[in-house]
Amino acid sequence: MTGAHLHLALNHVPVVLVPIAALMLWYALARRSVDLTRGALVLIVLSMLFGAGAYLTGEPAEHAIEQLPGFSVEAVEAHEHFAPYAAGATTLAGLLALFGLVKWRPGGRGQWIPVSTLVVALAAALLLAWTAYLGGQISHPELRETPAAGRQVEIKVLSGNGARSAVAELCAEFERLTGHTVTVDFAVNPQVQQRIESGESFDVAILNPPVLDALIAQDKVVGSTRSVIGRAGIGVAARAGAPAPDISTVAAFTNTLLNAESVAYPGEGASGKYFVTVVDRLGITSQMAPKMRPMPAEYNVEVVGKGEVELVVVVASRIAGVPGVQLVGLIPQELQTWIGFTGGMSAAAREPEAARALLNFLSSPSAVPALEKAGIQPFKE
Repeated sequence: MTGAHLHLALNHVPVVLVPIAALMLWYALARRSVDLTRGALVLIVLSMLFGAGAYLTGEPAEHAIEQLPGFSVEAVEAHEHFAPYAAGATTLAGLLALFGLVKWRPGGRGQWIPVSTLVVALAAALLLAWTAYLGGQISHPELRETPAAGRQVEIKVLSGNGARSAVAELCAEFERLTGHTVTVDFAVNPQVQQRIESGESFDVAILNPPVLDALIAQDKVVGSTRSVIGRAGIGVAARAGAPAPDISTVAAFTNTLLNAESVAYPGEGASGKYFVTVVDRLGITSQMAPKMRPMPAEYNVEVVGKGEVELVVVVASRIAGVPGVQLVGLIPQELQTWIGFTGGMSAAAREPEAARALLNFLSSPSAVPALEKAGIQPFKE
């Protein structure tokens, strides 16, 4: 049972029980019924105990749902604002009821206690009802009345190419779940960085960590929204149906490169720049020079599928979903590096609530299957 489940299980009890107990106490006092009065006081004490449990599980519940699509920071904050008042009134009513069970005697001293308890319980019932309504808006967006949360919006995403297939699939899934529209523009990280620095508007950026961190330092991206999506290693792909070359060891990988007619790589991408250093480390720069094919980010894998180039070396997640291409595998561990993918919200986002919801979704457990299918490993920095 998650914190959200426990919170939901507990918070419904005082919401229902307090008004019932208040009505029961009012009827008991009107009929001068001692047994009904004591029964109503007992119910109010029980409501206090359940209310305390609901209040204490509020924070874990928030952490449990903040990664879900449609999560609204504004709705949570509104609920959190009234929760202490509702909990305080319920606690005061419970303490008065407990005091009454100990001190109140029919016709004797303490006749004010059940009357005071009734007044406070009625106030608690109203506060609980309103707090519950605000809580319902968290899990039921259709109840929200704010314009930003009550309408379908368009979110503009600027993304690097490395996680292209996973980002496209997850944004489509987010659209299906929320009704929002997500437009994604892919480019190599340096180009996306330049566009953002030049003032292009966007809501969410998905970039390699160093690039995103540079934009955060320039206040172009909100640092508190920085979300780690995952990471992927450098892989090799060949045309689908072609014999898979051996890249299992450094020696085998080196021979495969030397025997290949041509090898594509992203000319401006992080993985392509790293591959050039690997070739240099292997001591085969001069032999590989005629075979190296630096390609634009949007075409470096596709050329293999079309038979224009024999192999491509690129971040493995870029290979996923490209027609006519098969992933041979990751390059040997001794040569491997990991390309990270992080997301953040624009400091000038037009739709900040929807942007936060998308970032939460991309870094949530719900996104893991699509990430892993694309060769991206979820991880924490």
